[in-house]
Amino acid sequence: MPPARSERLMSKNNKKKAKTHAHDAVLETLHGKWTQFIQPGEIAVIADNALLYVVTKNRGPSTVLASVSYGDDEKLVPEDVRVISVVGSLHLETMDGKCATVEMEFIPRTKP
Repeated sequence: MPPARSERLMSKNNKKKAKTHAHDAVLETLHGKWTQFIQPGEIAVIADNALLYVVTKNRGPSTVLASVSYGDDEKLVPEDVRVISVVGSLHLETMDGKCATVEMEFIPRTKP
């Protein structure tokens, strides 16, 4: 016997909810600023196989480590603003056991 219509709708909605996480980046405005919430001990993958600049601002309260594939890691203290050159991947993680909120603006660039 096939499932009732409401059961099919519920299962479709549940699949959508399973793919959506509270810590995913959210577009704040139409000007291209994104906000990423990072839980303690979590690594947020921001870019993978990318060639761009990322303007980052750590809104705190935790210090954040920005790791890139090619280049030096950046330590972002609360209210710190940095431009990070990304060739490859960019990962963000908290460093002191607290959550953090990071604002980002992505600026594409061409290959050198």
